[in-house]
Amino acid sequence: MTKDPPSAELTMAVRQATGMSVLEACEFARTTDPALLKRILEQRVPRPDKMPFLPEELREKIFEASASQKSGAFLVDPIEFDPLLGPVIREVMETVRKEDAELPESQRGGVLWLTVQQRLEELGIRWHTPAEMNPGTIFN
Repeated sequence: MTKDPPSAELTMAVRQATGMSVLEACEFARTTDPALLKRILEQRVPRPDKMPFLPEELREKIFEASASQKSGAFLVDPIEFDPLLGPVIREVMETVRKEDAELPESQRGGVLWLTVQQRLEELGIRWHTPAEMNPGTIFN
């Protein structure tokens, strides 16, 4: 982060990537971590105007995922790739999906990820849903 004003070129690149006003883009470019700014300009993370309101832990997960995961794909919580916790997460997801499929159609969906998240929290695992990892994205 710098105290110096960013170049006009950088300010306009941030404006174009984010939809911010010129003044907002200038301030954002001046005060944002250069690594995050680079990812935003490469369009690997959600719009920064959605980011300041997220908890720091979630922002860090999003930045970690955006740096290590395939471009263009929805981001997933990096914990899913952990050799010990990944299989546990997949098992809980599969169990919840099966339970959801057994419900009458009128009662299905909508809470699948939240149910997975709650069950993982009961096991002491903090997992972020795809909706949390991709702020501003609408999932049906």
